[in-house]
Formats: sequence, C-alpha cells, structure tokens
Amino acid sequence: MRLAGLLALVLCSAPAARADPRADRIMYLLELQREKLHIAGLAVAVVRDGQVVALDVRGVREVEHQLPVTFDTVFPIGSCTKAFTAMAIGLAEDEGVLSLDDSPHRWLPYFKMRDRDADAQVTLRDMLSHRTGLKAYADLAAEPGVLTREDYLRAAIGAVPAARFRASYQYSNAMVTAAGEAVARAYHTTWDKVIETKIFAPLGMTASRTSSVHLGNDGVIGYAWDGVAWQAVPVVASLGVMAPAGAIASSIKDMTNWLRMLASDGLFDGRRFVREATLHELTAPHAQINEGLSYALGWAVYRWNGHAVVEHNGGSTGLSAIVSFLPDRHAGFVVLANASPTALTQIGKLGAQLWPIILDEPWHGAGPDVPSHTAAPVPAPKADNQDLPAASELVERAIAAAGGRSKLGRGGRRASRSRACGRTSTARTAPSRPRSARTRCTRARQRQPRGAMRSCTHCSSSRRSTTACASIARSCSTATRRSCSC
Repeated sequence: MRLAGLLALVLCSAPAARADPRADRIMYLLELQREKLHIAGLAVAVVRDGQVVALDVRGVREVEHQLPVTFDTVFPIGSCTKAFTAMAIGLAEDEGVLSLDDSPHRWLPYFKMRDRDADAQVTLRDMLSHRTGLKAYADLAAEPGVLTREDYLRAAIGAVPAARFRASYQYSNAMVTAAGEAVARAYHTTWDKVIETKIFAPLGMTASRTSSVHLGNDGVIGYAWDGVAWQAVPVVASLGVMAPAGAIASSIKDMTNWLRMLASDGLFDGRRFVREATLHELTAPHAQINEGLSYALGWAVYRWNGHAVVEHNGGSTGLSAIVSFLPDRHAGFVVLANASPTALTQIGKLGAQLWPIILDEPWHGAGPDVPSHTAAPVPAPKADNQDLPAASELVERAIAAAGGRSKLGRGGRRASRSRACGRTSTARTAPSRPRSARTRCTRARQRQPRGAMRSCTHCSSSRRSTTACASIARSCSTATRRSCSC
C-alpha cells in the first residue's frame, strides 16, 4: 500500500505510473543497503521505456527532528553536476553558439596552461573528458571570499602537468569549471543562468538549483556516520567557486525528468530536448581510465552484460548520488543520499544489483565489466575516490604538481614542520601572482586566530581554519578544516 501511494505521486508530466512488481524488489534491496551502510535518508527513481518503474523515498532528511525525506526534498548531487555542464555545452553546439572543439581561449582570455603545446591545442572536449594532462585532483581549495572563480581557475589551470596532453585520464574539477565558464561567456550570462534556462526550465525541474549551500527547509542535512551515531556536516562552501563541477542540488522528482530524457535518446514528453547525435557524442568514450572503464564528456562509461552503461556519481562529506542509464535499453536509475559516499554510489556496484531486476535479464558473469581500481576519482568510498578531497590533501597534491617540496624554498621547510596537521606554507619564489589574490590572501591570514595558524589541536571539533598557500598557484586559499591527521 505504501509503495502504491508513493508511485501515485509521480510527476504529473510523466506517463501514468502503475505499481510495478520490480519496484518492491528494488526498494527491498535498497532499504537493506540503507540500514547496513547507515544512510539517514534516501531517494530513488527507476525508469524503463519511458515509464517510471519505481519512485520512492526512505529515511529522514534531518535526524534531530526526524523530518522525513519527501519527493520534493533537495539533495546536493556533487559531481553528477558535470553531466549538466556538458549537456549545456552540447545544447549550445546544437544552437550554433559554440563547438565542443572550440578553444577555451575564444571565451576565457585568462585561460593559460603551463604546457605551451597543450595551451595551444586544448578544446572544450579535452576539458570535459579530463585528458588535458593536469594532475588528478590538482585543484586548490577554493574558499569563498579568498579566491574568485577566475582566481581559482588561473591557479589550478596553471599547475605543472603530470602527463602529456591527451595521453592519459587526469580528473580535474578546474577544467570542467572552466568549460562551464566558457559556455556562460558564449551566452553572455552566468553558468547558473545557462543551467536554469537551458536545462531546468525545459525539463520542469522546478525544485533544482545551482547551489548546494543554504538549501533551506526543503533541503537535506548531510550526515557522516561515526560508528555510533550520525554527525551533521555542512556542505563544502568552496563548491560555489567550482560550481560547474559539483554544485547542483535537486529533488528526486526533478532528477526523474532528467533521467527520463537521458534514457529516451534526448526526448522529453514527446519533444526533442537535445539532438540524438549530440547526446551520443556526450556519452561516447573519450579517455580510457583503465581496461574496463572510460570517461566520456561528464560521464563514466563501462559495459554490463554487453550493454553500454553511462554513469556518474557525486560525493563529498555528507552527500552522495549516482545517475546511471543504458541507452540501448532505455532504462536508468537515480539514487540520492544525505550521507558520505558508500558502496551504494560507487561506479558499477549498484548497477550490478539493479540491472538484472530492471531489465529482467540474467546476469552473465561474476560482476560488471568494471575492474577494481583505487586511483580513478569517479568511485566514491575511499579518500582517493572522493570528488572533493579535504583541503590538506588538495594542498599536498598541488605541491606535488609544483615539483615537490624541495622546489619550494624556505616554504618547504615550514611545510615539513606542519605536515602532520595538514598546514602548508610555501615560499614566495614563484612568478608574481595577481595583486588582488595576494591582497585577499594577506587579509585572510590576518583574520585567522593565532592558534589556528600554529596548531590544529582539536581542529576537528572546532573546525578552525588553516591558511594554505601554493606557490604554483600564485594565489592563496583559506580552507575550512573538517579532519585532522594528528
């Protein structure tokens, strides 16, 4: 009875939903996983051949007052945002506004990579498929009020590359953010307005927004399980600076519309939303991650039972999501959760359990054709797999991209003394950074409590700030600490 009632609340624009026996099996499986993995709240949608097979919500959006998850509850979707940014560029190409093979220099005069050949040849296609050569996750923490989005992009894009251009997959939030800025410039507006007018409005995604900060009464509270109880955790504020790579928040109702369009070759309610050829281009493999997994444009791609699976997850402290669909079977699912990433939203894991039920197709083999890997950033559970690592980890990787601590002069000695607490201060030996960024950094330092600059004792509980400076970036960022290795 409960399931039938929930299915009756499907979007009025969706084809009439009937109680489907597969829904009971799907939700039984997911409820077991929710309890096992200590997920506070969950929202699920499954579609097949244009029909909604399952639409359900479980658990709470706020633990303290036991407020339930509803169909209108808004969840941050993390890096599932990347597919929206890629779609916006695909739609712009359909309209003749730009091309995937445009150089970012056409739209972003400040765009400059350290590798001259890469800088001369790079395209929006390269940026969306993570094949520019920038070191995986070599993004600086982008704390609001310290770095503007342009400052952040200048810093991260100018890092020393870790691989030859187009030679390997290197995950970069900065490159996707820059691609989002490029399509915004092409439309003479902001990335937020492009997403709202070109995607949210046509698909009837009325609850969706381009920011995961301050979600209000309709939004979830994010939680991390500490082994005993759920601990509330705030959304990473720096998502605002790298919004095109991970800031969208949406409800399961809205995400059902997004999924229906994707699984219907770009059609929505009988209308053409995006050209079928464009959607195929966005979901075609462009960069190989490993033997069984590739990256398209804002999507990961692998095979299950001979079918191409197009999928992406999102995850950070207190949030996780996954969107997956099979183009040839016109089927897909979305799962949103207000919990830190778990196996439930790891690439390839949930599909291995759901596809046999959704497609009523025997499962051939011991698992999906996705080999296990620890370095690829798309899966979520481990630190190396999270979309947005902790600030200290970002700084360490940024230093590595610069060539190591030995090349950072006096700052390397200071950094070595504070490595245990995740504090890193580097020497001012790099080329001069923009004056405005230097000024903001200086003011940020002056605002920090003296104890926060010298010690991170008890920083997990007090969430003090630590100032992180990277000479490769030619600017500084103040990143809120959420954990401490000491």
